[in-house]
Amino acid sequence: LNIKAAIAYSGYATCSTSLPQLVTALVVFYGGLMVRNGDLTSGELVSFLLYLSSLSDAFSSIGYIFSSLTQAVGAADKVFELMNRKPSLKQPSTQATTQRNRRNASHVLNVDARQVTNIRVAGQKPETCRGEISLQNVEMYYPARPQRRILNGLSLTVPPGKIAALVGQSGGGKSSIISLVQHLYEQSTGRVMIDGV
Repeated sequence: LNIKAAIAYSGYATCSTSLPQLVTALVVFYGGLMVRNGDLTSGELVSFLLYLSSLSDAFSSIGYIFSSLTQAVGAADKVFELMNRKPSLKQPSTQATTQRNRRNASHVLNVDARQVTNIRVAGQKPETCRGEISLQNVEMYYPARPQRRILNGLSLTVPPGKIAALVGQSGGGKSSIISLVQHLYEQSTGRVMIDGV
């Protein structure tokens, strides 16, 4: 996929840079012949070359705008994929849990039912966070491409306060590891933990 994109971009870049130069060379050659024959004055040829230059600049800027738009559409596609994904982890219904807890008792297994409901709605916020990140035997497939394995048995531990650099070729899974830690994607197998949770 990246090789095809590189070939397409090199063809586009070659055409967008060499075509205007070739057209200018042809206009200068043919215009020079017309000036020599007396069909055109040198001032008219220069005026035409200036018009041609501004037209060429306009066409090249349209090309850059088009390439920026295609990149934006690709980025928007990823954003919509994240927005529309269905989480594989299902949370229990907070309304049903609240009603059941009201019927039974306010404390079950020494846990306040209201506190559990609040955690489910607002999310869990630990009192302390050391910052140890641990991935254990993680495998990952993208939901849009379930046949392509992104990570294969990755194990990684980053101790608290340390810096880890993820280095590798394009498409090697560096951004996918960060997405797993942020819980934007789910791993197929293995565990992703922060401070052992």
